[in-house]
Amino acid sequence: MEIKRILRRAAQRLNLDKYVKTEPTNLIEYNLLNFNEDLDKAWEKIKALYDKVLYKDNYWHLFYEGEFSTLRCSLKYKNEIEKFFKEHNIKCKYNGKWIDGSYIVEKYKDMYRNIFHEFSVLAIHLDEADIFNAADRVCHSFFNHHHYMAKKCREVFESMNNPSMDPVMWEAEMMSRLSMYRSHFVGRYSVERYYKKLSEEKSNKDKSNDENEENA
Repeated sequence: MEIKRILRRAAQRLNLDKYVKTEPTNLIEYNLLNFNEDLDKAWEKIKALYDKVLYKDNYWHLFYEGEFSTLRCSLKYKNEIEKFFKEHNIKCKYNGKWIDGSYIVEKYKDMYRNIFHEFSVLAIHLDEADIFNAADRVCHSFFNHHHYMAKKCREVFESMNNPSMDPVMWEAEMMSRLSMYRSHFVGRYSVERYYKKLSEEKSNKDKSNDENEENA
């Protein structure tokens, strides 16, 4: 992979981009069903899968989705992945080719594919004590790297003509908005999950009562 990156950079400098073949996004997706009932056991299975198969895949990534998790990997590892699932009694739903539900991910899919992969690998190797500092680096790096192109975001603070309102303040403002948005989203999602669980428990209880009455 490093050789490919070096060749790609050299080709770009020589204006030979059209002769450089880029790898297409060819990932498949699984939902790991009832996977997260015991998070410690689930994590051990993820690490075991990484040690056996996923370490070879430069694009795999994993998302925690509450009761289930979503795993995406390169098509060529499909048989090895499914063999691991069978050996470790992991129930899964095969969704076929990865089509993301987020329009922004679909728009920049090849880049997000790499970002998601690096975050997933980082999670495998990161010490828990370093999570906060690692997250800080990730968030700050995103806004720092976009500082030049984020003209309208900068202009909000540049127009204030206040020495204390440095243009880099747009990062803090954006982070505050994201924090509020994520708090609202997670809160709403948690409430929806809670009432869904209550509804399922009530439905199972009613079904059990009906069966008891039939057998009485």
